[in-house]
Amino acid sequence: MRAIIFPAVAALLFVVAPLAADDVHLANGRVFEDVVAVVDGDRVRLHLPFGEMSVPLHTVERIERAETTLEAFEARRDALRADPASDAETWLELARWALDRGLEHGARDAALEAARRDSDVEGLADLMRALDYVLDPETGRWMRYEESLERRGFAHIDGRWLSPEQQLARQEVRARAQIEAARARDAAAERRLTRAVMALAAAQLASRPEPRHPEV
Repeated sequence: MRAIIFPAVAALLFVVAPLAADDVHLANGRVFEDVVAVVDGDRVRLHLPFGEMSVPLHTVERIERAETTLEAFEARRDALRADPASDAETWLELARWALDRGLEHGARDAALEAARRDSDVEGLADLMRALDYVLDPETGRWMRYEESLERRGFAHIDGRWLSPEQQLARQEVRARAQIEAARARDAAAERRLTRAVMALAAAQLASRPEPRHPEV
């Protein structure tokens, strides 16, 4: 159902909900459908798929605010909540409807509600996987894939999910590398010390006077 908005009250409405899809009717009979209309002073800015334009406010006969996809989803969701007879299948149908229209957040909420009512409802598993959810075998509930990995001890390191075994192996490799680096530093320090001692000994030998031979 569309609400007819006249220019006198349009500015207030668009401050509240500027992202609704609108139909703008001009006095000359021209109609811009499915645009975002924003009243800006004495002009109306129209956000079109190919860009933006503005028209004088006095040339606008009326602006009809169309129901957005989100509003339609919320209306269906609220109706299901108020219906004691709603079941997992009806919630799953709503989830599919929302996902087909790009409302991933709404699809997730509706699918989780379907799972809460019946986790074995047909088609739920496929939809949950499409939403990147998996069924946790320990808790028996659907959860985000990343959450399930974290519950099993996986960690996201350097752009990869590593198992506990892989993390341990990585720590061992790093520990060995640190030990080897420390050994290399110690060996280098020992070589520097040896060279310094040898240089000092050579300097001391060079500074000693030549021994005198006894006269015969």
